[in-house]
Amino acid sequence: MGVLLLNILKKACVFIGMAVGAGFASGREVTDFFLVFGPDWDKGLLFGGILFFITACAISYIVRKHNIKDYPEFLSVVLGGMPAVFTQWVSGLFFIMMFYAMVSAAGAAAGQFFNMPYMYGTAFFIIVCAVILLKGIKAIEDISVMLVPFLMAGIIFISLFSKGDGQALDVCGRGSVYISAVIYVSYNIIAAPAIIISSQKSKSVFEDMAIGILCGAALTVMGIAVGKAIISSPQTVKLDFPLAGAAAMSKPGFKYCYMAVFLTAVLTTALCNGTAGADFLCDKICLKRKTAVIILILTAFPMSLISFSAFVSKIYPVFGFAGILQLAGTVVFLLRKTKN
Repeated sequence: MGVLLLNILKKACVFIGMAVGAGFASGREVTDFFLVFGPDWDKGLLFGGILFFITACAISYIVRKHNIKDYPEFLSVVLGGMPAVFTQWVSGLFFIMMFYAMVSAAGAAAGQFFNMPYMYGTAFFIIVCAVILLKGIKAIEDISVMLVPFLMAGIIFISLFSKGDGQALDVCGRGSVYISAVIYVSYNIIAAPAIIISSQKSKSVFEDMAIGILCGAALTVMGIAVGKAIISSPQTVKLDFPLAGAAAMSKPGFKYCYMAVFLTAVLTTALCNGTAGADFLCDKICLKRKTAVIILILTAFPMSLISFSAFVSKIYPVFGFAGILQLAGTVVFLLRKTKN
């Protein structure tokens, strides 16, 4: 039983670490996708959490039931035909771009938090990623199990001690917070099948459900915690790092807690997307995994010269359609199988 629970925890932590990147830890994602809708922001996050639960559970179930060996096979099963080919290529490029984006975010954070030259911070982060990525998925699981609980505790801690009454912002976004939640979840789960396939497969529906519940609950709680912290200091909404502003305005020393949270989120997301990106290169260029990781690492530094804000504003949206296609295909496939 202990081994089963540990396997569930490892998979859930890797999934959570993949979804909680620099955008989430900065508070920018929660602000732009949810807080701008005013009083309904928490309902949107709850709906997003349900989607994370369904998606994590569905992916784990499909991978186990069909004994899927790699990401292209997963897409062939849930989408098939040209949609699978399109999503595979777009997603593969997304994994690589996400890795570069996290490297860029780490370099920016090194300058902002430690007054370290951007190049030094980036180089140090790349070396750390290289060491872990070359060790494989087991090392990433072990790192995630250690870092994700700390990440959750740090975010909740900042939220609990933030000043303010936690009321909604006096804004009203256009459109629906639920549609915004779908878009948010869709590009945050693109790498999920590749990561779950790389791990040891689940052995039962119980395990599939447990992974989904942990992922959905954790991401919902953290999202609401981030939202409440930002709302407590409304003047931080327009900052590039709203959560950093809220933490700094709460109590002396909280900025150090935030620094740890941000760097943890960046590292776990970089490792997950780096793994998926290396697998993509192995499949498409017929490389050995070690060679694929080395190529990814060597290209990371020049690509990291693109600012993180440029990645978020110009590059991320391009991959949104592939995420929605994969999300919809996964859910529809599961519903169809359940009905049959």
